[in-house]
Amino acid sequence: MKTSLVLLLCCLVATTLACRPTGDGSTDTVPKAEKIAKMAESKVGSTLWSFASTHKTGANTNKCNIFVGEMIEAAGATVPHRHWWMWSPIGAAEWGSSSSSYLLSNKCWTLVSSTTDAKRGDVISDGHHVGIVTGQSLTTSASARTQNVVTNDWGFKASQNPTIWRYTC
Repeated sequence: MKTSLVLLLCCLVATTLACRPTGDGSTDTVPKAEKIAKMAESKVGSTLWSFASTHKTGANTNKCNIFVGEMIEAAGATVPHRHWWMWSPIGAAEWGSSSSSYLLSNKCWTLVSSTTDAKRGDVISDGHHVGIVTGQSLTTSASARTQNVVTNDWGFKASQNPTIWRYTC
């Protein structure tokens, strides 16, 4: 009972803090979405999130969700995590689900209706891969195929039916 109460309080505090204004009087007027896009673009060419890299999850693992999570947090936004006790951002399958409980229960994330409504800084996923929208029909993501961070039309190809989420806090 006591443990459950502590867990509930931690979740409430984390959710509240994640979406409140900073109140620090800063004059920074760049929207979080633009910061997310710029952070992603600044990493193009990096191999830190490659399949072979040992970064965060060890070698021989896909790290597209790690890339997205780190870019979101570096921009000062919050990314949903699978566990409250450790750094574990949701994976491509959750980003690719329009019914993701992690995203729907977080008031900072809003489902975008279609790729035509996608904007810079949105997160786009097909359930297997996840990236950040950085331009008109362009995404930036950690590619397992090329082993580095790339910008291309992934997610916007005619054969794809991605899910898109927008940070609104």
